[in-house]
Amino acid sequence: MVDQEKLTADQWYVLDIIVRNDGIAMTEIARSLGSPAPTTTKHVDRLVTTALAFRLPDHADRRNLRCRHRTNRE
Repeated sequence: MVDQEKLTADQWYVLDIIVRNDGIAMTEIARSLGSPAPTTTKHVDRLVTTALAFRLPDHADRRNLRCRHRTNRE
């Protein structure tokens, strides 16, 4: 259950952004947060570690990463 993951308020906010904008680019998340890319990366890293989100390469530009949320944790 998500409550057991002990996410910070910022991590919850990042997760909310990802859920509302599935497939959003990391740069867009940083822009939405108004935070530097390394800070955003740390928040997303935590979500990936807890299996709440995952990253995929952008099909148009493999240097960019897209974030998606997990709908079912198996």
